[in-house]
Amino acid sequence: MNNRILYEQVRAILLNEWDPIGICDLVEAKDEYDAYIQPICELLYAGKGVEDIYYYLHWVATEYMYLDGDSDLDHRVAEKLFCLPKTH
Repeated sequence: MNNRILYEQVRAILLNEWDPIGICDLVEAKDEYDAYIQPICELLYAGKGVEDIYYYLHWVATEYMYLDGDSDLDHRVAEKLFCLPKTH
């Protein structure tokens, strides 16, 4: 698997499953979460665990986006991201 495939898989999960602002159906907003893809890929490549990914997602939602956040959703998405194949 190359970096681009992982990048696209992370992008799809963030948009279609995480989507804290509810924009997945808007074609013009498909790149809304792209700024968070590379940091997540770096966590994955560094061998970080589910909790590290969860904390990043939850921080983005609550501290960066100023949303209430959904801990359960953030954790489920972190688990899914963690399970992606990660070779570079």
